[in-house]
Amino acid sequence: MIVWYAGENWDGIVGTDRCLVEAVAHHEPVVWVDPVVSLLRRRRRPVTVTSPCRNVVRISVVGPPGVTRPGVRAVSRALRDAVVARHIRRERHGDVDLVVASPDGLPTLDAGRTLFYVTDDWIAGSHMMGLSRSFVQSRVTAAVRDADVVAAVTPDLVSEHGSRRSGPRSVVLLPNGYRTEHALDPATAAETAPPGCAVLSGHLNERLDIAILDAVVDRGVQVDVVGPRTDRDPTFSAELSRWLRRSGVRWHGSVTPPELPRRLRAGRVGLVPYADSAFNRASFPLKTLDYLGAGLPVVSSDLPASRWFESEHVRVTTSPQHFADQVALLARATPTSDEVSGRVALATLNGWDARARSVLALLGR
Repeated sequence: MIVWYAGENWDGIVGTDRCLVEAVAHHEPVVWVDPVVSLLRRRRRPVTVTSPCRNVVRISVVGPPGVTRPGVRAVSRALRDAVVARHIRRERHGDVDLVVASPDGLPTLDAGRTLFYVTDDWIAGSHMMGLSRSFVQSRVTAAVRDADVVAAVTPDLVSEHGSRRSGPRSVVLLPNGYRTEHALDPATAAETAPPGCAVLSGHLNERLDIAILDAVVDRGVQVDVVGPRTDRDPTFSAELSRWLRRSGVRWHGSVTPPELPRRLRAGRVGLVPYADSAFNRASFPLKTLDYLGAGLPVVSSDLPASRWFESEHVRVTTSPQHFADQVALLARATPTSDEVSGRVALATLNGWDARARSVLALLGR
């Protein structure tokens, strides 16, 4: 059994944790542990145990009000860990390994082997989670020091946390993956989108660079936008609203995961227009692989995760004008069958099952 302390609730954003756990569950039973939530946010039984998919058990614990406050936080963690330990004893599983993909740090749980998986720059993004930077830094630093194995999603995070590991215990690169079941079949693909069209998918929030998006539209490129707004900053929100109202921008809102590949094919190029920040530089946008799996080339801001591909299919840019130039070029080009096949192959090479096998290997399974 693998106990997985996730950074998001199972019903929340479908990101790294859930995609990876679903893939791992094809090989080993997994206990998914939701972050503790306040009873003021979720009025239900203190503990719920469900099975959201095959070979996965989900444990959700409701804590007292103020779960992000120091004293209450410690009580909530202890309550959560006691519930998980009781479940493991009741199920009488033999070997139990632990994966922690949360800035909350390592739990007090007996396990054979512990993998700490850093999926974002939680220290730089602490304010977005409503947590103090000092708390997140102390918990992450301790987890990196004490875990049996540490993995990180981007080269920047590998370098950052590698300096905190003593001796030969290096930090392993474990990038994000792709849902290969959504991959385009180049042999049966319909015609490409009309020339001059691009697509932007994902959550619309402060991570985006509006100057880049303006430059793209200024070049006469039509942009289809797929995804929900999750912005909070009033100044940014006003700019995002202005851009979404621009001629040539069509916002479709949220779509289901199975519908996403069809929506992506409305463009000839996929956009990763991230602002230059420490949090973004340490991120690995899932949208990059989604675009490739739909047969699209990608134009990205200068992110280490984008450079990691070392591929002609992922073009890294260094300014809004450079970004817009590359988008305009690719949006008006007619892709060859070899180009489309190469992009899909690159996405499927990085499927979630391959990532799941890496997790099992790191745990010695």
